[in-house]
Amino acid sequence: MRDDKLTKRMHDILFAAAGEAQALSQEYIGTEHLLLALVAARESSGATALRQLGVDLDAVGNRVRNIIQRGRSYGGASSRALLPLTSRAKSVLQLAAEEARKLNHSYVGTEHLLLGLLAEGKGVAAGVLFESGVNLPRARAEVIRMLTFESDQVGDATDEVPTNEPPSRVAVVLEYENGAVLSKHFTTTHEAIAFLQTK
Repeated sequence: MRDDKLTKRMHDILFAAAGEAQALSQEYIGTEHLLLALVAARESSGATALRQLGVDLDAVGNRVRNIIQRGRSYGGASSRALLPLTSRAKSVLQLAAEEARKLNHSYVGTEHLLLGLLAEGKGVAAGVLFESGVNLPRARAEVIRMLTFESDQVGDATDEVPTNEPPSRVAVVLEYENGAVLSKHFTTTHEAIAFLQTK
């Protein structure tokens, strides 16, 4: 995953995950540390999606801490950037980037991290999220709903819709029975209609 595709909040989460690992005297960053950092960033899109799905963020953090064991005192490098990612954590970041691509997003944010944690499906984070009643299709639908709502809110900034001016952006979101989601943005309604006619 290209670093320049990460949002600032996502960079902050990765840094905070290293802090979570160090606080637990662990010499690696795993999916559990990514989840701890995500739920601690309460204003992030990923944490907001979890709250909207009825998840108690404090309970998730406590559950993760109860599952993982505190490591022996870590006297290693003081730089959080030097802690390695586990293979599962690397996979989560790759899956997050894939989720962003599936949603036709040019960035990778905390909402995609949440989806990546669920898509990975086997780590501590996925297990805790599944126990909390969250699965990938539900989370993906909530992320799309949130992003659509945010887009609608921006559109509602004025009550005056110009009658002689075309929209500057047209969003199309397709949700399938199997949980797949396709989200595309167009500059004209003609492009959006042409796209829909191919589906």
